[in-house]
Amino acid sequence: MVWDTDSTKKVKKISDSEYQSVLDSYLKANTLKTQQLLNKLGYYLNDLDGNYGPPTAHAIKSYQRDNLKIQDGKVSNNLIIALEKSYQQYLKELKNNKNLTVENYNTGFEAAKSGNYEKAARLYKLSADQGYASAQVNLGVLYRYGQGVKQDYYEATRLFKLSADQGYARAQVNLGLMYYHGQGVKQNYQEAARLYKLSADQGYASAQVSLGWMYRYGEGVKQDYQEAARLYKLSADQGDATAQFNLGWMYRYGQGVKQNNQEAARLYKLSADQGHADAKNNLEFLCKAQPSVCR
Repeated sequence: MVWDTDSTKKVKKISDSEYQSVLDSYLKANTLKTQQLLNKLGYYLNDLDGNYGPPTAHAIKSYQRDNLKIQDGKVSNNLIIALEKSYQQYLKELKNNKNLTVENYNTGFEAAKSGNYEKAARLYKLSADQGYASAQVNLGVLYRYGQGVKQDYYEATRLFKLSADQGYARAQVNLGLMYYHGQGVKQNYQEAARLYKLSADQGYASAQVSLGWMYRYGEGVKQDYQEAARLYKLSADQGDATAQFNLGWMYRYGQGVKQNNQEAARLYKLSADQGHADAKNNLEFLCKAQPSVCR
């Protein structure tokens, strides 16, 4: 026991293990606070769990690189103060610059084009958090393929849905793909077809070819070669290489359209010229079997 100098009460001396427990709780709370602030600023896109590890250290170093002189990757009270100031400054800029959300998206897009996916993810998140549909779907794509962030189908699906609920065609087809493959959601061909149709009805070529595939093979919809061919043509007319190849196949074997090897060859060539390997192989085979259609 030790005596409290301000009273006659006896105070129990804390043990080393109890002290360590209190310290661990304090450090975990500080780490969580750091992760939350880094997340709001787009630097930390992993689990908010209060556990300090390589992802947290990397995010801290990235923030420090952009805003501070040191890059030690350590959690500290000074770091938290700096993060809070940065976040308040960001909120102020967001309020004063109505174009900031779009600017962040555009800068993120350019970063992605140059292969800097980490920077793209950070900027997409800032924009996505403001409800910008294009940023939500682009960030979802990064999560789906693990580019600049840890691969996470569930987060990709969540972001696609936020964007798709705004009627964004590219998000609808991406969310449909998640349902088709059962990535981040339970596989559901009917829901995939529904989402593809929402996107296809807006003229989105990728959705048209995807929905055409489902009609061709009767996945989630009643098999219908004519509808498949119609959808493939809508997409092929927009220059989609996969649609051109698939429609060429339909003409080659007379599925949903009148059999026409000359049209099949023309479509195969359009697709092959864009680098579609299967189209190139099918075109070569057809030209050898019937040279007249390739003249």
